[in-house]
Amino acid sequence: MLSHALADHCAEAVTSAIVDGAATLPARLGDLPRSARLLAAADTPYDPHPRPAPQHALAEAAAREALGTERHDAERARARP
Repeated sequence: MLSHALADHCAEAVTSAIVDGAATLPARLGDLPRSARLLAAADTPYDPHPRPAPQHALAEAAAREALGTERHDAERARARP
């Protein structure tokens, strides 16, 4: 679905929502580093501004708490272009 949204030049809000949804599965499976990277990738089109809808807030908070701030920030940095 994401590849189609990107190929069709969908709005950033659409592609971010797709990635937000995709980030919940690794979080549920305990792969919080992957979840943090996906959420960071969804933030990228909006930098430096916050996303218009904070659907990712719970997953982001869980990843930050479980990984610690330093590792969480490192994982997010890995996802940035």
